[in-house]
Amino acid sequence: PNSNVLEIIYFDEDPQRAADIVNEIVQAYLQTRTDIYRSSGEVQIYRTQLEEVTDRIAGQRSEIDDIRAAMAESNDVGTRSLTLQADSLNRELSVSLRERDELTNRFQQEHPRGVAAVAKVADIQDRLEGVFALLEEETLLTARTDQLNMLIEADTERFRNLKSRLDEAE
Repeated sequence: PNSNVLEIIYFDEDPQRAADIVNEIVQAYLQTRTDIYRSSGEVQIYRTQLEEVTDRIAGQRSEIDDIRAAMAESNDVGTRSLTLQADSLNRELSVSLRERDELTNRFQQEHPRGVAAVAKVADIQDRLEGVFALLEEETLLTARTDQLNMLIEADTERFRNLKSRLDEAE
């Protein structure tokens, strides 16, 4: 009981026929045991793996939805628009830097026009840094979305393979 040990004693006039009969009995036993015990465990393993893959795919799709929502909330500003803003701010910064340098050469540092020019340059630089941060964030979000899409594709293929194995086991 509760073992895989069989003792088979069979006598026949022909030793080859005796060996064939014993081997057939062993093969029938192994096949029956496999049919009884293997299927339920194997099916459960495949079902568990399918649930894990399904949960992982759902999580990845949810993350993609969250990323897309975050990108949409960021004032629907696309990369092209941000790049144009950065170019415009760079031109404005260049003009303001020349203006500031010209004013500091003509007047003392404390002169109101010089102070205003310094403040304007600082403001433009802050806005430019904000645009660069948005560009970087959008680039990172886009890269993460691409990565998640690849993971979903791989997990979908794994799901198909597991599903076919489960169908075979059932």
